[in-house]
Amino acid sequence: MTEGILRGVRERKWHIAISVAFFLLATLIFYLRSPQAFHYTNFYAEDGTVMLNNIMQYGIVEGSLKLFNGYLVVGQYILVDVAYGVYSLFGLHFYTLPKLMTVVSYMFLAFTATLPLLLFRQQLGVFWACALGILICLTPMPISNFIIIGPIGNLKFAFMFWAVMFILFRNQHAYERKKTLLADIVLLLCVTTDVVSVALLPMTLWPYRRTILDVIRKRQFTGLVNFGILSSLILMLLSAVYIFAVLIHGIPKMPGYLDASYDQAANFKILYASTVQGVLYPFYERLSDWAVLIVFGLILLGVYVLNRRNRVLFSFCMYAIAVASVSFVAARPGVSLYMDEYYAPIPDQFFYAQQMIFIFACVWVVAPYVKSMRNRLISILILGVFLILASPYGNAKETAYMPAYRQRGSIYEHIQRVCVASEGPKVQLPLYPVVAFNLEVDRDIACR
Repeated sequence: MTEGILRGVRERKWHIAISVAFFLLATLIFYLRSPQAFHYTNFYAEDGTVMLNNIMQYGIVEGSLKLFNGYLVVGQYILVDVAYGVYSLFGLHFYTLPKLMTVVSYMFLAFTATLPLLLFRQQLGVFWACALGILICLTPMPISNFIIIGPIGNLKFAFMFWAVMFILFRNQHAYERKKTLLADIVLLLCVTTDVVSVALLPMTLWPYRRTILDVIRKRQFTGLVNFGILSSLILMLLSAVYIFAVLIHGIPKMPGYLDASYDQAANFKILYASTVQGVLYPFYERLSDWAVLIVFGLILLGVYVLNRRNRVLFSFCMYAIAVASVSFVAARPGVSLYMDEYYAPIPDQFFYAQQMIFIFACVWVVAPYVKSMRNRLISILILGVFLILASPYGNAKETAYMPAYRQRGSIYEHIQRVCVASEGPKVQLPLYPVVAFNLEVDRDIACR
């Protein structure tokens, strides 16, 4: 018995060490994908004008509960809170704050990539959990990586990926109270950050489906006295109350923002951007609707005909992808105008989370077939060659965004200039990416 306890302690320490090492590696990868956000730092759009501004005006608690376009974005505010808390705790200069927010952005995305290792090490194994994490780190963002990696404003979409991960984790441990409660707390955070994830919550009842069917058939409601079921129902009730409150409050219109009529030519491009882009992105200039449909169809054939035991998980992931993409396109049909061709500038920020989910689902299906050391080495070789050859296509070219960075200037440059050139109790600081974004700050804060 003592030997078993010691073995368990050693395994936990090993798991922690691997997770920390992978998290640090993932943070480095995200930094390397968008280093200008750290070295040429400034607040990006709503990061400064909305979220930081609210926290500075109302404090961390009240500010973090302010609505953004009619919804809560609590998860994003928490990320800003972390950076702002470090800045306040150590009494740092104001120009360090956007740099801290950039580091928090890197670390959040790195933690997102580490989730499969933290949550599914036993199911996937360390090898595939780490391989999956690397693939998530390298999720292609050929147009908009610089407004996802570094800023915080577009990280809300990653909470859909979090929702998928924690629902699957919850279902793996449906009868363990602590893990169920942890998952439900995270899921409530997901709902209050990316409201669309509420559509995934009924899946939390999947492990209890036989119990629920028995209750319906026999009408013996004592069967519902189960911690997992009750916690799930409370989670859905709280989420429903939140949705109702949003609808009562009303969602403000945003005239001119992606509100044009939907272009049917975008149908397969949306499918591509939500799923197989993670495989086909190096070939985007030569793609056609038929190529995308064939590749996607072959993957479905492999899952639903040749690998039946993973159909439920894969179907849930496809459902989550459909919910995320269809709901966004329905709300912002004008996005289709950017997706008339595969070589067009598809806005990555609206689809990267769906690609992460798709990558996760595909690796989960493949992993059981690659267990031997020989097959793993072959897999590493194939993945390595693919990633090396594909890497030039996975990030936006610097020529696409660096002129705007240089034109708007860093926060340090602006503080040095305005604190000398202007007078009065407040100063105006230009932010990225365009002239519409400026942050008004007390002179005592910016210029001390």
